[in-house]
Amino acid sequence: MLIQRSQPDGLALDLARLKSQMNVGHDDQDASLAQIIQGETGRYELFTGRTMLPTALEMQAAGWSSPLHLPVVPFRELTGVFYLDQDGLEQEADSASFYTIETVSGVDVCATDGFRWPTLAARPDAVRVRFMAGHDDSYAEPPAAALIPRHMIDEVMISLMVARIFDEG
Repeated sequence: MLIQRSQPDGLALDLARLKSQMNVGHDDQDASLAQIIQGETGRYELFTGRTMLPTALEMQAAGWSSPLHLPVVPFRELTGVFYLDQDGLEQEADSASFYTIETVSGVDVCATDGFRWPTLAARPDAVRVRFMAGHDDSYAEPPAAALIPRHMIDEVMISLMVARIFDEG
């Protein structure tokens, strides 16, 4: 199970830029537009498995497995591997015992060969992998000769979703 541990700051789209693209010249609907952006960003993230803004997340599993797949893109960093011991108390595993491998659909968290698998509590959330995901700078322009970065395609898709909802309202 994937759990969001923090609320991302800001919006996935630049409000002024979106308003310009939509030919909205007034500010009286900014709050409504921001709310639509947040809602459509959440819907897009659920549908695609992508994370638009830096966000702290936790993947929970019933038991140890290597690899443990984190179905979130883009991955930023592994912040810790935790588990519930036999007494149900949360313990942190040695971070040097784990490494990550990026895949097309997320990241695999793998244990090193020397990792000793602790005994777990009999609970469906006994293993907890905490990590950060999301884009660094969603408003950066790509170099002229570069391919269009994936986050800019994400922004276009969310912009179209927002414009449709806004126009219908």
